[in-house]
Amino acid sequence: MKSELKIFINPNSGIPVYIQISDSIKSALMKGLIKEGDKLPGVRELAVQIPANPNTVAKAYQRLISEGILEYRRGIGTFVKKIKKTDCKIRRDLKYVVEKAKNKGIPKEIFIDWVKEEYEK
Repeated sequence: MKSELKIFINPNSGIPVYIQISDSIKSALMKGLIKEGDKLPGVRELAVQIPANPNTVAKAYQRLISEGILEYRRGIGTFVKKIKKTDCKIRRDLKYVVEKAKNKGIPKEIFIDWVKEEYEK
């Protein structure tokens, strides 16, 4: 299924455009606007839509491919990568831990800092 991905960039934000694009795709995925298995617009197509340089869009896609979020299928296109069953269990575990933190009244920013610290170890 091809997604109807809408990305808006702010060239004056100080954040590189390729990061704005990749962050927008991650946000759309988290919000359920795009789902695993969805086909994303081609690099040139998205570059025209935004508008942005095709190389910038390609860099954003490559960033998400290296993070394991997207996958490129030669001759077919770029897709949201399917989540492995082990990844689903990790997500369930994470939801449980997040709920516990919320119930304990731990502020989101502090919780995120803790996760970053643990991830960096």
